Order: sequence, then structure tokens, then C-alpha cells
Amino acid sequence: MVKIENNFLNNIEFIKIQNIIFSKNFHWHITNTNPFILRHDLINEQGKTLSAFLSDTCSYLFQNLKIDIVLESYVLLQAKDQYSKDYRFESEFIKNKNFKTFLIILDSSDGYLQIPGLKKIPCEENRALFLETPINLTHYNPIKNEKKTTLIVHYL
Repeated sequence: MVKIENNFLNNIEFIKIQNIIFSKNFHWHITNTNPFILRHDLINEQGKTLSAFLSDTCSYLFQNLKIDIVLESYVLLQAKDQYSKDYRFESEFIKNKNFKTFLIILDSSDGYLQIPGLKKIPCEENRALFLETPINLTHYNPIKNEKKTTLIVHYL
């Protein structure tokens, strides 16, 4: 089951998360160059590594979502490209696990998300997606806008 909720966070919490993620102190690593994609791991392998930004970006989310066990959480930033290209990331750590996914879009763009068998899901700021089972979610980069940024949490 897929649930979509617009304006998921109140403005204060949403802007706080945006300000942290879009600050010059937020560190990224390159995961792909065509299309250009940056990633910041907040939680890796159920807490094996934790980001210094974890508390400030996710504590409010985890409390409101009543998440007990986070398998992994990260932020993806997909840069603008001449063509719309798909990107699917599968972690070896969560492969073959029965997990749920929460995703929140941090900026509006012409990039989109695609779940097999469903229509394209446009990227609108503060739009949340709730996936009750592991689903092949494909991210598409923007063509007109500069970037598409999403915060993703895989949990039990």
C-alpha cells in the first residue's frame, strides 16, 4: 500500500530540516555521475554509522512516525540533467528484509518518483510517501529545475 500526504510537516519543522540539509556544513558524497547524484547517510546498517546531523534532521520525524527500528536513512540530491534518467538504489543491508519506507520531498521540482503500476508521483515540497512494503521505487532527476532532494527512511 502507498499513502501520499501533502504538507506533512508543520512549516517550522520542515524549514528547520531544509536549512540543515541545504547548509554549507552538510556533507555529501557522490553516488552517481550520470545523472549526477549526491547522498548523505544519516543512519547506515541499523545504526552501524550515524551522521552528526541525524538528531537535528530526524528526531521529530521518528517521534511522530513512531519508528522504533531504523534500518537506514539518507538524503538524496539529484541534479538537473538534459534528459530524465532513472535511478534506483538497492542497499545490500536491507535486501530481502520486510521493511517500510518513509520519504519526504524537500524541494519542488520537475523530477518525479515512479512506482511500478502507478502514475508518476510529482515532486512537491513537503510531500510525504509511506510505503508499507518493500517496493521498487525509482527516482527521476529534474530537467528544468536545478535539483530534487528527498529524505528517505527504511524502517521496521
